[in-house]
Amino acid sequence: LVVPNDLVFDRHDGFYFTDTGGPSRSGNPGAVYWAKADGSEIRRLADIAAANGVVLSPDHRRLFVASTQTIIAFDVIGAGRLATDATGTALGRLFASIPAGRLDSMAEEADGGLVIGTILPGQLTSFDRHGNLRGTLPFPPEKAVTSVGFGDTAGRRSGWRRASGGGTGPGGPITGGPSA
Repeated sequence: LVVPNDLVFDRHDGFYFTDTGGPSRSGNPGAVYWAKADGSEIRRLADIAAANGVVLSPDHRRLFVASTQTIIAFDVIGAGRLATDATGTALGRLFASIPAGRLDSMAEEADGGLVIGTILPGQLTSFDRHGNLRGTLPFPPEKAVTSVGFGDTAGRRSGWRRASGGGTGPGGPITGGPSA
């Protein structure tokens, strides 16, 4: 492991996590892993350059991993297991992408969509469950919206974001709505 980053817990007493990797010359471009919560097992599941945000779909049947300007989707077929081809390589497919900026941490929405902290231009980017851009929510003058999460007692209707790089400080509640 070079730079362990984000994680998401599954229903099997384990969790998926990303390692953003190191410089290309390091031989470790990044990956997504699964580990048992007690630390007794760790599996490298797929190599993904600059792997960052990671989240499971609400039904835990798909795993999404952010990598710079793309989100890769994998089918989950068991505890810490992704669908693979005949050679054992995980079958990831492009779920969504952005033309500029850098995707960071993400959270799943109740309808299966994703919200992703986006560095430069400093916004949240929202995709529907099919990977179509739903909209963006900028936080000027922030340059690095790095994390997003949902949670409250009213059915995950409150959102929180973390930002760095100027402006309003370390984060706070999400107000407003996506703009298309």
